[in-house]
Amino acid sequence: GTMLVIAGTGAMECRDSWPWSEMWRKRSIASVEIGSSVTSIGTSAFAGCHGLKSVTIPSSVTNIGWSAFSGCSGLTSVMIPSSVTSIDGDAFAGCRRLVTIYVDVGDESRVKSMILSSGASVDKLKFVKKDVVKSR
Repeated sequence: GTMLVIAGTGAMECRDSWPWSEMWRKRSIASVEIGSSVTSIGTSAFAGCHGLKSVTIPSSVTNIGWSAFSGCSGLTSVMIPSSVTSIDGDAFAGCRRLVTIYVDVGDESRVKSMILSSGASVDKLKFVKKDVVKSR
């Protein structure tokens, strides 16, 4: 599969479509690398990327936008650093294979609460504590 690299500085702007929005492009995305200067993951940024298996969110990110990863049916794990202070609605909706959330030590209940308030089910989620979530 293809690795999608998100570079730049600041928040990913809100847009109706992304350069990788066409279905054939979405299907080929297996991994996403988000640059260490990105502060917010945009609305529906990776929605419907069925081939996406795991995502590491860098410690520069403070917000995960509306429906950012919705419908990513292949997504099994996400690394959410303590820098993330808000997860918007439906951010992980339809991620039926999502089972592992990597969090910083001591951050489990806060992240669980944000994920629950975003509309995702936390019943099957396993929160794995890392000493420090590493940013690439």
